Amino acid sequence: MTEKKEEAKPEEKKAEEPKAEAPKPKGPPLKKILVIDDEEPVRRMLSKVLETCGYKVVTAEDGRSGVVRAFTERPDLILIDLAMPGMEGRQAIAGIKADLSTEAIPVIVLTAESTKENILEAKALGARSVVAKIGFQLENFLDRIKDALAPVAPARR
Repeated sequence: MTEKKEEAKPEEKKAEEPKAEAPKPKGPPLKKILVIDDEEPVRRMLSKVLETCGYKVVTAEDGRSGVVRAFTERPDLILIDLAMPGMEGRQAIAGIKADLSTEAIPVIVLTAESTKENILEAKALGARSVVAKIGFQLENFLDRIKDALAPVAPARR
């Protein structure tokens, strides 16, 4: 009897399945919001809330990096804290508003001290709105964001 040798079969390589890509959103592109705050938990919380609402979020941890991100990212809206080490929010807003390429970006100021003076100063710097970090009401905050992102009607003559 002849013994039949079984040939060793090379292991068959399974064809790699194509990786599923995330579905591309239909409709207009996501609005981009730049969050500038020196407190990491605040940046993280705002990013999570805004991303859940369908916004794209970029962050910066101080005024100087916030100004750079404003120029490189061209966000649709900026949320910024006034009191930060190094370059404060006031200086960052002034720098952003002084450049023709970024002056029209709406700004909402976030502050722990929503005094009348801070509100008037923020408005004088060009902020659309001021939101207190203490007593933060999410629905009101999101309404202010929607208002700031709404197209501005041209002035009538």
